[in-house]
Amino acid sequence: MIIKTITVLLLAQNSSLAKRIRTSLYYSQLRVFKVVYAKEQTKALELINSSSIDVVLLDLSVANAKSAEFVNRLRHNSPKTIIMLLCNANDNAIVSQAMAQGAHGFIDKHSLGQHWLMRLLGFSLLQTQPLKLQKRSIKTLHAICDSSLLGIMATDWFGNIIYTNQAFNTITAYSAATPQGCHWMAQIYDDDKNRLLTDLQAAQKNNTIVCSDVCIIYQSKQLCQVRVTATPIAKNKKSYGYIITLEKLSKRDNKAKLTAAVTKTRRDLLPATTAQLTLDAMSDAILSTDINDKVLYLNQAASILTGWDCSEAVGLLLCDIFKIKESASAVIAKSTLAQSQREQRPFDCILVRKDGVEIQIEESARTIFNELGETIGVVFIFRDISQSQLKAIKMKYLAQHDPLTGLPNRLLFQERLNQALVLAKRHNKRLAVLYLDIDLFKKVNDLHGHELGDKLLCSIANRMTDAVRQSDTVCRQGGDEFLILLSEIEHADDAATFTSKLLHTLINPHQLNGKKISVHMSIGIRIFHHDIEAPQQASEGKLSDVLIDNADKAMYQAKSRGHDGYQIFKQA
Repeated sequence: MIIKTITVLLLAQNSSLAKRIRTSLYYSQLRVFKVVYAKEQTKALELINSSSIDVVLLDLSVANAKSAEFVNRLRHNSPKTIIMLLCNANDNAIVSQAMAQGAHGFIDKHSLGQHWLMRLLGFSLLQTQPLKLQKRSIKTLHAICDSSLLGIMATDWFGNIIYTNQAFNTITAYSAATPQGCHWMAQIYDDDKNRLLTDLQAAQKNNTIVCSDVCIIYQSKQLCQVRVTATPIAKNKKSYGYIITLEKLSKRDNKAKLTAAVTKTRRDLLPATTAQLTLDAMSDAILSTDINDKVLYLNQAASILTGWDCSEAVGLLLCDIFKIKESASAVIAKSTLAQSQREQRPFDCILVRKDGVEIQIEESARTIFNELGETIGVVFIFRDISQSQLKAIKMKYLAQHDPLTGLPNRLLFQERLNQALVLAKRHNKRLAVLYLDIDLFKKVNDLHGHELGDKLLCSIANRMTDAVRQSDTVCRQGGDEFLILLSEIEHADDAATFTSKLLHTLINPHQLNGKKISVHMSIGIRIFHHDIEAPQQASEGKLSDVLIDNADKAMYQAKSRGHDGYQIFKQA
């Protein structure tokens, strides 16, 4: 397989920035980038004139106020070269001037990472090609496929592999020549093969896309889980083969096999090239418009997310098809070509589907130029991130809360205690940490079972939560132990008064499963005032840990004297 080398001219004076970019390009999975480096404008122009440069990465701090003039010279000397600006957050004016002179895009230097650098370069190179994909040569198609981090392969009707991109060979650990002529399912794990065959037979019958998570076998006999998407290459309802993509799943996803099928029937394919079919097989949604903001194309993923079929959407205005807003309460923003030229960096927003359903997406837009450098439209790339955001919120909640009672755990309690210490010092107030233990809780489990024991813990947690203020925190320390933070109390006696009332509330019988369950409690109290005790605590380690440990010791003193009592910790 021939892989075209993309020559990138990096113009920057900051050696750290230059090293970061060169490292990102060098260690990319694609390994198709050649970087030439210049620190001065004169040297950069010499390289432009003497070499074939595909992309210029221009650090605006090199040219400063004359950046727009320098961009104009670059465009004049090499009209087909992509010019990307590396800017700071306060470079808006210079960026606008440089974009007006023909720069193709920009990215914040401080948020520059390998993922977005690869994606930005890929979009920038795509935008200079003509919009009519059927005129692309096979060589160009291969270059596009090899720029993808998804593994891509094409098969004939019998399932024999006729093409693989570089990412496919990396994922499967094969050399470039090895898979050619082999059946594409040869590496699928036997337990997954029958299920995948059934899905493919149904897809052939209904002309649908197959999406499934399966295991593949490396040459070293190790297993790796991947997400397979198979799209028929069809014309007039007759299939000639498949475009298949592989996406390597993360270790977290590997723990459980997830199966997802895209059930929407694909439209009958018009005479189309392999390039168009490749776009239809991509998991990212792609939508393109002409210079008048009229929709020209939606790939399969874009049709699913927007609710619009490509045949319905073509010719309609972008604002009628691609309705987005910045937040759930915001009004729908009008998507236009002019707006896409201003907002080229990826950002999160809300997509309003055809049926009115709102989806959280990540969206970016790129201007499309023809071979003469003239603007002919825009391409939008977007993906559904709602599930990943919900999963992240859920994971954060589980990391900070007890799964049984829903109370904050020790980690969140310490975070709030540290905040309370800062506020107590600022407002010259006291705070108190209470350490609570259920006496003889094991007997409850032994007599009534663990299910009722869990219900008792929840009942105690609810009573404690009802007893405290909104500014206070109740935490399940673990087992039958709890912590309470009383923030910003006026007098030391306030903690003792509260604890006495709380004890009376907790030892009242709990009505559970038709039974009255009585409990006994022991409570330790640590009262803290910053002005009095901070100097003494300086050498005792982390203050929050010290306060909790002091309350724990006081609790054991209370327990040693009998049930249903409390003890205030006193410094030795």
